[in-house]
Amino acid sequence: MIIIGIDPGTSTGFAAMDTAIKTKDKLITVKTLTSDKNGLAFWKCIDAVAVVKMSAKGSGDKIVVYIENPNQNVTYVKAGDGTSGKREKISRNVGMNQKEAQLLIEGVERLGVDVKTLVPNSQKWSADLFKRYTGYSKQTSQHARDAVRLIWGR
Repeated sequence: MIIIGIDPGTSTGFAAMDTAIKTKDKLITVKTLTSDKNGLAFWKCIDAVAVVKMSAKGSGDKIVVYIENPNQNVTYVKAGDGTSGKREKISRNVGMNQKEAQLLIEGVERLGVDVKTLVPNSQKWSADLFKRYTGYSKQTSQHARDAVRLIWGR
């Protein structure tokens, strides 16, 4: 089975893993998708799921996508974010992230791929902890590590 983790946002974390591989080398893809002149992160993410689906089609592997869905949880506020301007910015960012997650859920379902949503986790993996758990040695962003965290151990 191929499982994909997506951490939606302005910079979207994307990771794919082959659960049939029993070693730490099971991560197929770990990347951060960003909006640029070549397109929006949202469409790059939908395209990446479609590519994994196409490559798995010949092998008969089932694909499941886990998407972090902030619609299911409260906003995490950091210490020092007490001013109304900061809270308003956080609220706008959360609203944008919620919409992005909802669109990704619907977009992946339209591709005919099973989707499971997960509540955001406030605990993050540092680069060192990520490398220790996964054995993945290439440079990663926090968004990419969050995407892997959604699927690691499943």
